[in-house]
Formats: sequence, C-alpha cells, structure tokens
Amino acid sequence: MTGAKMRMLALKFAYDGTKFDGFARQPKGKTVEGEIISALRAVGIGANPLSSSRTDKWVSARGNVLAIETDFPREKIIAALNGCLEHIWFYALADAPSRFKPRHAEWRKYRYYLQDDNFDLAKMKKCASILVGEHNFSALAKLEEGKNPMRKVMSLSVKKSGAFLEIDVKAQSFLWSMVRGIVGVLRAAGKGEINEENMRRILAGERRFDVGYAAPENLVLLEVRHKGLRFETDGNALKKMRREIDGETERIALRRKVIVALKIHR
Repeated sequence: MTGAKMRMLALKFAYDGTKFDGFARQPKGKTVEGEIISALRAVGIGANPLSSSRTDKWVSARGNVLAIETDFPREKIIAALNGCLEHIWFYALADAPSRFKPRHAEWRKYRYYLQDDNFDLAKMKKCASILVGEHNFSALAKLEEGKNPMRKVMSLSVKKSGAFLEIDVKAQSFLWSMVRGIVGVLRAAGKGEINEENMRRILAGERRFDVGYAAPENLVLLEVRHKGLRFETDGNALKKMRREIDGETERIALRRKVIVALKIHR
C-alpha cells in the first residue's frame, strides 16, 4: 500500500492463448487469469481483478479489458505488470468509475482465421446474413444451465485475405463457444453441406445439423468496447509487445522450415 487514494483502473491487455490452459484460474494448469493474479501479487497489488471476457481454452486476445481497484502509481502499473509476465501484454489504461463492471460491455468483437479450402464465399455470406440479429443460439453453443440462449449479433462478415478467410462477429455478449459454433456452420455452408433453410432451422433450435465447433486456436478477441472509457496507450509497452511477437513469429517461421525439410521427394 502506498497511502495514495484508491482508484478504479481499466487495463487493456493481449495474450497468446495457445500458451495457456485456458483463461480462468484453475487449481492446476497455467492460465491467463492465474498468471495475472500472480503478477499483481508480485508487484504488491492484492486486488481481485475482473475481466471483460473469459475466453475459451487456446483462444487469444488483442483487446481484453481488466478492472482493478488500487493505489499503485498509475504511471508505473503497466511496466510493473509486464515485467512479471510472458505471453501476456498490458498496453493501455483508463480511469474508470468506482462501480465499473468490465463484463457490462457495449460490444465484443471476435475474428476467426480460416484456411480457405475452396469454400463458396457467396453461400457463406448468405448464411452469415441470416445469423445477424437477435436469435436463439442454443444449437450453436455449449449452453450453461440457466443461461438465456438469446443473443443479438450486431454484425457478421466473411472476407478473403490471401490464403485465408477472416470471419468477424460482433455482439454485446456471447454464449460459451458460440463464435466457434458460428464458424462451424459457416464452414459447412461454404462446403455445400448446409443451406439457408438449414440455417433457419438451426436458429429454431434444431440440433440435427451437427457440424462441430471450429478449433479454438485460430480465434482472437479483437476488441471490447465500454462506454465512456478513454484509454491511453503506453508506447513502451507496445514496443515490448511488438518485439516479443516478432520474435515468436520468427521462431514459427523457422519451425515451418524444419517441418517442410522432413518431406521426402521422389
């Protein structure tokens, strides 16, 4: 404790979800939330953090938001936390109201990267348009007991980006695995396995069109928007984040070279 006045802070952070056993803290396993709590304790902040989104196992994030009430020096908190973390990067902060609840967001936006397997993009876009609006998404999610299955998708787009497709979906909130369920049915539509009428039946709650969930490691939480928050970006934190991500990118590229070298050509 510094003797300074306690204040509520909102912190933006990113993480590589493939390095963790999920987001929420667990008795065993390395989790995003568990590592953040350890970092807070290491710098002398005993706060119980609250986050905007508890992403699924192996899902990454670029713009998750954490709320903590603390008297730690505002200008030092990002550097202090980043010095204790690997594969998690805090990079912006904002003063927040004392009763700020990060779960109460205006909207959340996810992006899924899908390898283009000669999908019919027009069919995918038509089916995506059916999913926009307020619907019962119970057939496209792992519904927790007591959860309301109604969710309003504000926007859903599918576009080609080189050898990949980018699927962006925005809503105020999502059910568990809902984004991966949406990608699963869009992928099936692109392969001609389901049509627009099937999509309407899925939204009516029919589960016989079981096309599975898309893999979690290609999903990124891009942004979470909260009304009234004005985030200030930390330039040094961004430099550190970019440097470490560039290093990881180089390691992945080298690993790909090694794997390709294993192929036997006749």
